Amino acid sequence: MKVKNLLILIFLIFTKQVKSQNKIDGIFKIKIEESMISRGDNFPDFEVQKDSLDKLLFALHKGFSLNNFQDFAKFDDEKMSKLIAFLESKNWLHKINNQYKPTVFISDAKDGELLYKYAKPISKKITKSIFKKLPEIKSLFEKTAISKTESFEKWSFLILSDVLLDSWQINNVEKEFLKQNNRPLRNGNHYYFRISENTNSQIESFGIYGNQTKEIDNKYISVYGNNRNNLKTASIENNITKSAKRPM
Repeated sequence: MKVKNLLILIFLIFTKQVKSQNKIDGIFKIKIEESMISRGDNFPDFEVQKDSLDKLLFALHKGFSLNNFQDFAKFDDEKMSKLIAFLESKNWLHKINNQYKPTVFISDAKDGELLYKYAKPISKKITKSIFKKLPEIKSLFEKTAISKTESFEKWSFLILSDVLLDSWQINNVEKEFLKQNNRPLRNGNHYYFRISENTNSQIESFGIYGNQTKEIDNKYISVYGNNRNNLKTASIENNITKSAKRPM
């Protein structure tokens, strides 16, 4: 009887290990996207994709152990120790209750759905407050040089979303909600970093808007929206307009 119970226990442990490996296999197949919020020269001084560091952090976020990742990635003990020490030195990883946890923001598809669920009612309140201030915002636009040749309607999406909600609101959240004067310090640099699952390669993860600067045809072009990937020069002028509809 004892031998039978021992065999059952071994079988259950083996089955659990096989299932864990099958699940972690999915992490290496999904599309992962990285982005950050920073100023000036504040950015990571290493490649996040090198040695599958992004996959490792994503696996830990999903609840997999270091052994699960190591077995699948076929890394030896020395390499794993170096990767962990490296991420800790960059303040990208720390221990909580004897378990390694990423210190950068990581989200999978389900996390994205929850974020949208919580953000939707807040966005309605923000929209109402913008409508109240719209006459004042238009009045300020009329004082700019660009208003002499361009209409507010043409630039409204960029002004209301990127300038007002993105750039200015980030500062307000940091100072009034987070009560922080600086962004998280990571090996001498201050920045926020995000690693997210992207289920739609045509847009940014979860349809999130943001600004991005890319070098195209030897020119640096800044683009705002949620379909900033694979940009072509001919599509740049229409990019902001096409981004106006959030595909959620």
